[in-house]
Amino acid sequence: MNRFDRKRVIVTGSTRGLGRIMAERFADEGASVAVTGRRKRDVEQAVCDIREGGGRAAGLAADLSNVDEAVEFIDWAIDDLGGVDILVNNAGGSTPSPFLEVSAEDIDFQFNVIFKSPYVMTQRAVRWMVENSSSGSVIFISTVGATAVHPDRNVYDSLKRGLECLTTCLGAELGPQGIRVNGVAPGAIPIRPGDTPETWGRFDQITPIRRWGNANDIASATLFLASEEAGYICGQTLLVDGGLAGRMPMPPGWVSPYVDPERGT
Repeated sequence: MNRFDRKRVIVTGSTRGLGRIMAERFADEGASVAVTGRRKRDVEQAVCDIREGGGRAAGLAADLSNVDEAVEFIDWAIDDLGGVDILVNNAGGSTPSPFLEVSAEDIDFQFNVIFKSPYVMTQRAVRWMVENSSSGSVIFISTVGATAVHPDRNVYDSLKRGLECLTTCLGAELGPQGIRVNGVAPGAIPIRPGDTPETWGRFDQITPIRRWGNANDIASATLFLASEEAGYICGQTLLVDGGLAGRMPMPPGWVSPYVDPERGT
């Protein structure tokens, strides 16, 4: 049985990477999916691929650093789908830079993509749910960096931490109306073209379960939280990082004082 038969799902940032896999997985499980990305040709390709796989999808290009375009997209998606049951705020963008080199433009771009546009789109989606007496689910995609910060990504990590606070706030406020709000915080997931252990560093060697994460790890968590299986989970952000954020970093050459050199334990 498909968990999302007849469900109407909106996934932002869904022409590549994590969002693309999420959109495909929702469609595979029976949902009608609205996708978006900055480039029209990428949106068209994503829609085509989902339809060729037997799924139902439509799309509209939108640059979510422009809040007006975010509003245009969410209104179009709700109208095209005939409503909304699940909204996944996945789109994001960062401009890595040391604190003293961050520009006002960098802050504005990241604030709009990571926080303001998702906030406004969630408002409009939830308003439709409330006006139509419909229960629903909202998922925000955060980052392990909201817990264990990245070097030179202070704006990105700070905004994602704020998004996790928003998740808790909205879970408390909207839960009584049958609308669950949760989040997923991915760990080390090298999925973009050109990602290699050399460009990412050997996170697989310091992650407790000793492997990289992949897009399906995050998609599985997202679909679970959006499903009725997670019907009693609300206002939570699920860290999906293989235990990375909980591992204390050790200095090079460090040996535990509790290790017996002769026994190796």
